[in-house]
Amino acid sequence: MSLLMKTSMRILHTLRTTTLRASTMEYCSNWAVQSIIYAGRETFIIETAKQSDVSRIADFLTSVFTFTEPHCRALGMTPDEAKPFITAMAEKCIPHGLSCLVTEDRSKELAAVRLFGVAGREDDSEEAIELSPKMRIISNLLELTKEGFWEMVDGNVRRVVTREITSVKQQHMRKGIATFLLSYLLDEHNIRRLDVQGIISEASSIENQRLLRKAGYEVYKEVKHVNYVDRNGHRIFNCDDGTDRIILFFKKF
Repeated sequence: MSLLMKTSMRILHTLRTTTLRASTMEYCSNWAVQSIIYAGRETFIIETAKQSDVSRIADFLTSVFTFTEPHCRALGMTPDEAKPFITAMAEKCIPHGLSCLVTEDRSKELAAVRLFGVAGREDDSEEAIELSPKMRIISNLLELTKEGFWEMVDGNVRRVVTREITSVKQQHMRKGIATFLLSYLLDEHNIRRLDVQGIISEASSIENQRLLRKAGYEVYKEVKHVNYVDRNGHRIFNCDDGTDRIILFFKKF
């Protein structure tokens, strides 16, 4: 079992004694196999995402992530404005075998989605897609946050997992799902299979930033909202949850 898996299990054991009441967790080293989370009286099934899931993932994220992510809320993002960006991200991430769906077993409804991709030092620039004006603002912010990463990180790091989106439905928050998904599938088998040396994440909410700090991620770059302004010098983002910056985190495997 990898160090990241052991760390996640220790975190979940601590949470279980306070608010989670999770009875057990099953970890699978084979990414094609289902896993199960037991949280109190609820059971959640985790499955690796397939290309046939893209539409379902996009529908979930545009209806959930758009309203829970603070930057999207600050801009008044609508599902239709976000959908092309999210669909393209899902199509890019799924082939790597690290993205997953979390379904509440009783209702069979999606409770969470995680999109993880892979990026390399020698990768070509991605082809631009047509985005709405609001989504372009967020996309530009994300690109600015990642800018210069390969110059900052150790030269031995050639490829990294990219932690793109982890979104949990509001009614299922604070049940340990996001913590479990933080390191799920990042075992020795997948690290070797994908030839990755670490993981990066642009954390766009204050809660996510706290989670990554607690999990041992290092801060590589910050873009403060006060410094991110429009052409007239006006601050663009005023988030309602206390988020005042976006942070690029990295953790080496």
